[in-house]
Amino acid sequence: MGKRNSRIILDANWWVSFAIMRFQNKIASVITNPAFDFFSCDQLEPEIKKILNEKRIQKYLDSKIKKEFWYYYFETVEYFKIKSSISISRDKKDNYLLAVSKDVNADFLITGDKELLVLKGFENTLIMTLTEFLKYINKK
Repeated sequence: MGKRNSRIILDANWWVSFAIMRFQNKIASVITNPAFDFFSCDQLEPEIKKILNEKRIQKYLDSKIKKEFWYYYFETVEYFKIKSSISISRDKKDNYLLAVSKDVNADFLITGDKELLVLKGFENTLIMTLTEFLKYINKK
């Protein structure tokens, strides 16, 4: 039996960055890597939509880029319905990311959120920034 792909949860801001940078930033090298599987849930997608529709973000995106982004997003992620109820983050609205990480047995949660980063890990999931993740995988 072969080694399974790393299971990754990307926080909403990284997905938005991917769209804003026209799919050409550091996160793109991670998202397009076939060694990684990405997961989404019923709370992540609406959070991404909300951020993409904020006025401060609108100036970076046109409808074509948004359409391309959503196409790529839905082709890339595996949707998962959250079953666990978690309440350990100091920012309660972030608990769903920990719950989906637990439910899909994620290896990594990539985020820039300080309230999540302070945890460093949860169950079997390492919580880290993109920079830390890139250093980590390049050491392997």
